[in-house]
Amino acid sequence: MPTINQLSPVDSLQGSDNFPIYDSSNGDARKVSATVLLDYVQENFANPQFATLYAAPTLAGFNVTIPNGASNQWVIITPSGTLASGTVTLPSAPFDGQEVIVSITNTITTLTISSSPTVYGAPSSVTTYDSFKLRYNATTNAWYGLG
Repeated sequence: MPTINQLSPVDSLQGSDNFPIYDSSNGDARKVSATVLLDYVQENFANPQFATLYAAPTLAGFNVTIPNGASNQWVIITPSGTLASGTVTLPSAPFDGQEVIVSITNTITTLTISSSPTVYGAPSSVTTYDSFKLRYNATTNAWYGLG
């Protein structure tokens, strides 16, 4: 295999382009596509453009309201234990592409996601150490769950 300095440069990347990596689980060199590498980075590194909101409800029927603002939101909910119900209220004036990540440390049997725009793909219950992500689309005036 030629050294990096002997390879021809490229001016743009495609999702199918490959990067060399050392795979410690296999003990040898492998390749990874730009698409897979991007997915890994997005899933494993915090985005500094997210504001963090903390909530520690102790009673069923709680409501965590996400404020309007110019940033994405990471909501960390740490219930005192398993709760029968709770509500997360999304921003009333979201911006196009806004993301909300919700991380929950205990089971909530019935979870309601409240929003004046429609919400598609939101969970109706969560288990211990569960999380989900929603993104707002202004064209359709709706929030969508991202898997």
